Order: sequence, then structure tokens, then C-alpha cells
Amino acid sequence: MLYQTFSLILLQVVESHPDNQNPDLRLDKPFPSLRELSDAINLEELDLKEHSHLPYAIVVLKYLDSWRANNNGRMPTTRKEKDELREQIRAGKPELSQS
Repeated sequence: MLYQTFSLILLQVVESHPDNQNPDLRLDKPFPSLRELSDAINLEELDLKEHSHLPYAIVVLKYLDSWRANNNGRMPTTRKEKDELREQIRAGKPELSQS
């Protein structure tokens, strides 16, 4: 007599951190040292090299503060408002000829 035994193990892998999730930088309520650093920097005075070494969170925070100042302190909530903020950030990028 010949007996065969088969065993099947099923594992389910759940990705708890999807790749397409946007990180939350908590820029609506920045921590005090980030606020101090952001307030100490004037983007208009930076040359291309200095601007390229600036952390992106500082750049976004500066433009977010500007956007909020022009919109009664509100955060951008609609897709249109968020696109406007993104466009302001892109438009403020220094050109290569400024170096």
C-alpha cells in the first residue's frame, strides 16, 4: 500500500505601507524649531546652490504660509487649491541662469 500526504500552506501578505501614499509632513502645525528655521530663511535672497541645498519641507512651508496669508489662514482643501499651491512652488524655483 502506498500513501501520499500533501500539505498546502497559504500565506497572505498585506502591504501596510502602500507606495503611493503621500507622506504627512505635519506642515499645518510645524514644530517650533522648524518654524524658527523657516522664518529665518528668505527664499528671494538665496542663489541656486543655496536653494538646492534647502530641505524641501522648508520650501513647502514657506509657500504654504504665503498661500494661507492670501486665503484667510485656510489650508488648501480642494484639488484646484492644491494645484495652485503646487504651481506657486514650481514658479518660485530659481532658474539655472541665476547661479
